[in-house]
Amino acid sequence: AIGPALQGIEWGWSPDKLMEHHRRKIRSEFQPRINKARDAMTEDRLRHQRDQILRRIGGTPAIEEGSPWMELDAEDVLRLDPAGIVLISPRGVGTARASVGEADLLARLGRLGDLDIRAVREGRVALIDDPLALLPSTAMAGFADRLAAILESWEEADEPGARP
Repeated sequence: AIGPALQGIEWGWSPDKLMEHHRRKIRSEFQPRINKARDAMTEDRLRHQRDQILRRIGGTPAIEEGSPWMELDAEDVLRLDPAGIVLISPRGVGTARASVGEADLLARLGRLGDLDIRAVREGRVALIDDPLALLPSTAMAGFADRLAAILESWEEADEPGARP
């Protein structure tokens, strides 16, 4: 029977309903671990969790092997040629969200913003600056929603007839 393999997904769902199903699943899987956390989690663990979120909502990390936390130099990024880059750079708590243009985003990437990689050529560089983005808390659900919205916008831009 194919039912168990669908993991609650029903035939005929719209893409929006399918994405909402995955968002709920991410929240339900992460919440118990977040609630049990009694001390600060390492950045390594947070990045691993984000990798899991990314995979769940249809993204593919540029790095699929090795540690969830790896230092990469410009040559590594050039070789990987990522299709998109999401910069996670929390602003200060109580600081208003600033409007960040493409030039500002590329400047924040430093040398990477000058590389001839797909993400830069196709304008697929995004910023998540939520002050709680690196905090192991219920804020992870908001992070997952923001990441999903970014990936969806990039996917929609790929659809035939989409405006640039």
